[in-house]
Amino acid sequence: MSALYIEDIDGQVPRQVSSDIQNLALPIWSGDCQWLFASDGHEDLYRISSRGRHATRISDKGSWFSLVKNGSVFFDVIDGAKLAIWSQPVNGSEPRPLTGMPDLNADDSWTATEHGIYYTSLITKTSTVNYYDFATRTIHRICTLPQSPTQGGGLAVSPDGRWLLFTQTDDAQSDIMIARHFQ
Repeated sequence: MSALYIEDIDGQVPRQVSSDIQNLALPIWSGDCQWLFASDGHEDLYRISSRGRHATRISDKGSWFSLVKNGSVFFDVIDGAKLAIWSQPVNGSEPRPLTGMPDLNADDSWTATEHGIYYTSLITKTSTVNYYDFATRTIHRICTLPQSPTQGGGLAVSPDGRWLLFTQTDDAQSDIMIARHFQ
């Protein structure tokens, strides 16, 4: 069972964020630290005051991952193996899909910045990083990666926009062992 905790850096005493929704996880802060956005692990994304109490589901669409930038929460909307990126203001008005943003595969990674969305695309044999510009609603190819990133792995961009960080698995091996005389 998951629970949300906030720790005061000075006091170093964690406080559980009480909620009427159980098992909240993957929390993120709003820019003003008044709200938390968290998943219940069942494709429902909630907004809850950082003081706790009542959690409000932010969309009737299935979602589990979100990011907050510039007063908006960006979140994935799950439709089978496809993901669409939606947004809504942190204050809770109506969510909407990002116009012109293509659907992603469930294994693609994405992150939001002040001016757009960076995302991986594993549709072809080569893996690319693309950028969706909020202002122009256009897509730009940023780079082709030397190897495919870890499916569903992390993607991050430095605050100054100069660096891209992604997860890559170089050697994923497993061994099958036989245990004899096991009791």
